[in-house]
Amino acid sequence: MNQYPGLEVRGTRYYLRVRIPADLTKIIGRKFLWKSLDTGNRREAIRRYHRAKAELDQWFDAHRRRRDGIPPDEVRGLASAWFHETDQHHARADFALTGPDLSGTIAELGQELFDLRSGADPETIQAIADRLLIAAGWPSHQHVVGPIRTRWQVADVHDPELDHLIRRGLIELSRRRLSRLNGQTPAALDPIFAVQPVAPDSLTLSALLDRFLAERAPAMSAKSLLEYEADARVLKEVWGPDLPARDITREHCRQIRDLFEVLPSNWTKRFPHFTTMEAAEHARQRHLPPMAPKTANQHISRMSTILRWAEREEHIDRNPAAGLRVSAPETNPRDARRPFTTEQLQLILNSLPERSEGGRFWIPLICLFSGLRMGEACQLRTDDIEHEHGVPVLQVRPGEATRLKTKHSRRTVPIHPELIRIGLLDFATRQREAGHDRLFPELQPDRRGTYSGDFQRWANRWLDHTGARAERQSFHSTRHAFTDALRRAGATGEVIDGLLGWSRGSMRDRYGSGPWIKMLAEVVERVEYPGLDLSHLYR
Repeated sequence: MNQYPGLEVRGTRYYLRVRIPADLTKIIGRKFLWKSLDTGNRREAIRRYHRAKAELDQWFDAHRRRRDGIPPDEVRGLASAWFHETDQHHARADFALTGPDLSGTIAELGQELFDLRSGADPETIQAIADRLLIAAGWPSHQHVVGPIRTRWQVADVHDPELDHLIRRGLIELSRRRLSRLNGQTPAALDPIFAVQPVAPDSLTLSALLDRFLAERAPAMSAKSLLEYEADARVLKEVWGPDLPARDITREHCRQIRDLFEVLPSNWTKRFPHFTTMEAAEHARQRHLPPMAPKTANQHISRMSTILRWAEREEHIDRNPAAGLRVSAPETNPRDARRPFTTEQLQLILNSLPERSEGGRFWIPLICLFSGLRMGEACQLRTDDIEHEHGVPVLQVRPGEATRLKTKHSRRTVPIHPELIRIGLLDFATRQREAGHDRLFPELQPDRRGTYSGDFQRWANRWLDHTGARAERQSFHSTRHAFTDALRRAGATGEVIDGLLGWSRGSMRDRYGSGPWIKMLAEVVERVEYPGLDLSHLYR
């Protein structure tokens, strides 16, 4: 008997193949669904198997709820609670309006009321309805079914009665605001919104986390969403999903802080069958080194962000995690990671893979001679290599499938003569002529949407194989080596910031892009690693 029915391999990935229940085949429009387990490792696939089945069962239940319709009482409750919460928010904001702001708002509300009565603005009504339904546990209409999706949700949740009540609520809100702003006591004109609902008991922790994720998910990257979901699971596991949100105390938050202070790095992968508490105790008993304080504080910061949102939404009275963090020994930031020495760089570049391996050959060179972060180099597009004011440059910029670490990361970096000598411009031309949009099409996004995941794992193994890496060194040390080379070349702090994406260079604004690019090119040309022999890489 198959212990894991439906667990199958397609190519190099494991999938869960599930037969759709007979009562839902007509609604969904197919008989089977494939859900990617996002791994080619059988042991990891088995670990994810049961969770994937549970997710699909919840998805099927959501389809049945959609088929049977939202109960009328729940629809009215959602609309009424939304209305009174919004009305209180407007009352606080309108109180501060004076002068031109007051008269302008009155004029805008008059036009808004006219539009609503005319049946306009269906997008706003749909957006409000979506938010209310998601917060109440109904599936979103924004995700479609697909064979490689990791988030399986119902398409096209829609309730005409809720839309109707929201439209009435928007009209009533505009009427009440106009009364307040004109110095009158607002009266209930629509009887359905005359009585404010009794305040519900405190949200449970589980409901609070679901609401936070539902509201914030559209603005998050795939990576951030996975991180918040993982930390939400830790909170529910440690505090219990039914803990009333208003009962969360400083002591609860210290418990999470103390937990992350002893948990080892990657504990979910190293101890897949342990709970978080068990993993911490296992690490403590075996004296395993804990995760870096910086990583622990990132987990704590996400907890604080959730509770700060809850405070703002008045689900809790204050944020009990404010200011909480893991203490770390004071170190000089330059001592956190060490740059590679010339001898180490020679070992590394002597061990580069063949040119035919694309990114594995070019990305170490680009990072060493341009200072790009690994993720920035991995997601380069062929049109990111161009000429600006006659200077060949690399454009580090956001795009449809590319992201930047910070708002200052967008920048233009002149291409070092060594990269041109080794053949980077010719390589980019060949990739464009081959019809590739991306410079390294062999690198595919992982489940977090980043192109550097598989490359980073390969780079760590490769650096160890070269025998060049020492303590406090990683692939990121190429960026530190480039920074030190800039300083040796006499670059000013403003130029270094502009090349590394630490801040927007004011000199570009002062002198214009042409002189600024040429100034950067002159500095980059002076970057060198004395004693480093690259002749074996020249074409």
